[in-house]
Amino acid sequence: MSAFLRSSGPAWGLLCVGVLLSSLPVSPTAAQQGAPTCASPAERRQARTAQRLLAEYHRLGRFDGAALVALGDCVLLSRAWGLANRDWSIANTTTTRFRIGSMTKAFTAVAIHRLAQAGRLDLDAPASRYLPRVVDSLAAGRYTVRQLLWHRSGLPDFNDDPGLFSHVQRRDTPWDSVINRAARSPLRFEPGTGFGYSNNGYWLLGAVLETVTGRSWARALDSLVSVPLGLRYTVDDQPFSIQVERATGYRDAFDGITVALPYRATADAGLWSTTEDLYRLFRGLFDPHRTSDALRAALFNDRPDGNAQGWTRDSVQFVSGGRRYRLFRQDGAVYGFFATSFLVPQRNWVIVLLSNYRRPYNSLREIATRLGTVLDGGSPEPPMATLGSVLEGIRQRAGVDSAIACLQRERCRGAASVNETELNIWAWFLAERGAPGQAARAFGALTALLPQATATWYGLADNALAAGDTVTARRAVQQLLRLAPTHGGGLQLQSRLGLQNP
Repeated sequence: MSAFLRSSGPAWGLLCVGVLLSSLPVSPTAAQQGAPTCASPAERRQARTAQRLLAEYHRLGRFDGAALVALGDCVLLSRAWGLANRDWSIANTTTTRFRIGSMTKAFTAVAIHRLAQAGRLDLDAPASRYLPRVVDSLAAGRYTVRQLLWHRSGLPDFNDDPGLFSHVQRRDTPWDSVINRAARSPLRFEPGTGFGYSNNGYWLLGAVLETVTGRSWARALDSLVSVPLGLRYTVDDQPFSIQVERATGYRDAFDGITVALPYRATADAGLWSTTEDLYRLFRGLFDPHRTSDALRAALFNDRPDGNAQGWTRDSVQFVSGGRRYRLFRQDGAVYGFFATSFLVPQRNWVIVLLSNYRRPYNSLREIATRLGTVLDGGSPEPPMATLGSVLEGIRQRAGVDSAIACLQRERCRGAASVNETELNIWAWFLAERGAPGQAARAFGALTALLPQATATWYGLADNALAAGDTVTARRAVQQLLRLAPTHGGGLQLQSRLGLQNP
């Protein structure tokens, strides 16, 4: 891999930072920071285009948070939009801390590799060697530390076990009980034979860090990652303590905005950070003065494609007919927060987006892709309102019947952005308001728009049955099981309806 983001020295304050373009119209809640400009006219044009793009996403209600876009040493854009705290109208800034969710996994992976390269642990040893607190060592002896890093241990994910997640989030749950329950979980496949994303596996890596260093996983990340790379604002989640410049997370529930819940910090998703600190992290990892070639290769080269060690390695084309690039992408999602970063080593590009406004449709990856188009010399498509937000606006102004009628008419839907998850959430929102009949009608319209979406057919079947329309429920279940014969919810509805296997 080429020397990426090569630093001329440790003086981070001397970076060439892109224009913040105060002459352009921006949201009055946008953070107003001033900075020097990048050198070339082309860079300044890119900076203006990037800011206009983000300002429009903010205007449409699709982005509140902080953004950083860089070409190597030149930061084209470092700016924030929206509010860090809506109670007090406090604006987001470029030093506001956001939950970064699964981006934490990259920190954990770096720390594990540093210990391995210092000879303090063996990546190919059974994880049980470093998990003395696990009661059943045979369970943790089936997979290695490296398999935990690469999501190839076979361990399940807490998202498949709501009871486990509730157990973990209770403040009175002893940490050792979390580690033991995670380590002894039945495996989904034989270790090393497949891929299965597992937050649980990264909990165990946090325990490995604690065993080897004698410190908490958070303090281990400080000493092995944050301090060596000069990160100044990255901290672990302490929901009941004061943390300076910490954003409040919000969730759009369609008919109102709710405040994010506390989250127990773990080595899979427990850090808060800023766009500037994450940029320092990426610079530091690719700076030969701060990170060895061997560590860089272990993190970015000596690994499978797909998701491993905190990054998804993929191929991307930002401009139609243009060049394809190797992309390292990180995403994170924790109560009230989304995070995304794109690294393109071939061109020294870095894009970091952090948001504290979690809408049903996560726009960050779309925004990052369009910012990549800007960096690649293309013209990004302008952002559009999402169909879910359009429908909810109609519902609030003219009622549910008008919203569902719009959903059924292509002309009414117009050019709004269609996202399956958001639309299903909107239909379930109607059910949660005690109107399964309305929800069934909405899901019925959605099946015409999204005929291959199993979640949509399940929503139709479940809500039609709740509304007493067994004819529609039977038809929906049959179509659902044609699309997904092993769908657990569909099989349960099939049994309730007394249907035979299709």
